[in-house]
Amino acid sequence: MLTLDHRAGRFSTRDTIGAWGDLSNTGNGYAYVGNNPPTGIDPTGRQKLTLKTVEAATPVDCGGFKWVIQWILDAKTKTGGWINQHVTVSFDVKDCKDNVLKHPADDGKFNYAEAWEVKKNQTITTYAQGGETDDDTYSLTAAGDCTKGKVVVAGVADFHEGLVALPAGYKANNPDTHAGMLPSTANIVELGGRTRHMDHNIVATWNCCTRNKATALKTTP
Repeated sequence: MLTLDHRAGRFSTRDTIGAWGDLSNTGNGYAYVGNNPPTGIDPTGRQKLTLKTVEAATPVDCGGFKWVIQWILDAKTKTGGWINQHVTVSFDVKDCKDNVLKHPADDGKFNYAEAWEVKKNQTITTYAQGGETDDDTYSLTAAGDCTKGKVVVAGVADFHEGLVALPAGYKANNPDTHAGMLPSTANIVELGGRTRHMDHNIVATWNCCTRNKATALKTTP
């Protein structure tokens, strides 16, 4: 059992699973969130979701790109569960006279949640178990010549330990999302049993109003 010292703003007893609430530079009480507690949520202190790059982020001239990753848990899940990712995309595209343009891919469907199942005693998804390591792909077509701008794909992913089934709104090949065969929904709801979250973002910037039409990419993590 943990005892919370409200005046000190920290736990004052040792956790039964070994974590120690030490806020000093020498302490390791927040190792389960990378010694950076504001960036993560992990009620159990025992699980962490990470990703492995399968195909490095590759730019296409004038705003296009592709990035392929695989989800991995740092420890085998004792119960199984689901990885859930909330995806949003923002578009800022202009022509060479600074008139606002609509990106060819902007169809209003880039605000959705998508999910991958992880079986009991596994650290990878059911797709990866079957040999398909490309769990998730971020890709976007180019905006076209004589354009400039910025596109941000923001993904917030969590592993939900012990979640047996997804809510009824999730369905494969959902026409309201861009998740393809993955179970997905445009109705974002809070799922239970969440471990620490992680960001899965890519930012593309370009200016094809110049001779240099290359796209610059920045990924997180």
